[in-house]
Amino acid sequence: MIIEDIEVKKFADQPFCRDMSSDQVAALAAVLEKRRYPEGSVIFAEGKTDPFLFLLRDGSVELTVESEYGRNEKGEKGYPFYTFGAGDIFGYLTFLDGRPHSANAIARTETVVYVLKRADFERFMHDHPPTAFKIMQFIVLQVDDMARRMIHKFAQLSDYLFQGTGYGH
Repeated sequence: MIIEDIEVKKFADQPFCRDMSSDQVAALAAVLEKRRYPEGSVIFAEGKTDPFLFLLRDGSVELTVESEYGRNEKGEKGYPFYTFGAGDIFGYLTFLDGRPHSANAIARTETVVYVLKRADFERFMHDHPPTAFKIMQFIVLQVDDMARRMIHKFAQLSDYLFQGTGYGH
């Protein structure tokens, strides 16, 4: 389902659109598709390639990786390592580079997303370069934020593993 006019106002409130004019928001909304996922649905699977950018309107999405021993709070196999909430974007690496997803994205609640297909974005870049630049800036900031969080988690894990060993001192 393509976003309807009434939905554009809801879309305009997303952090993704924060620095966009109403005309830019309307142009972007015209190329988005709205999708709903019930709780527990796989939005995308590790190893699969579907070059879509997902903008999370409502709900919660958990990234998991295959793991023999890792389990989520429901006891499901796979190691959960990141949870997205309303206003976040995900799927951006495959969207940008076309390589397979490195994780599974699972809807942990009833979830509504806006989907931007790479092919539509390529046309959009040609027709709306300033808005496309803002989208790329937002993606870069999200990647940077995730990298910083992972570095922090790595440091915490290192501290835990090497606590009392004298390693690194």
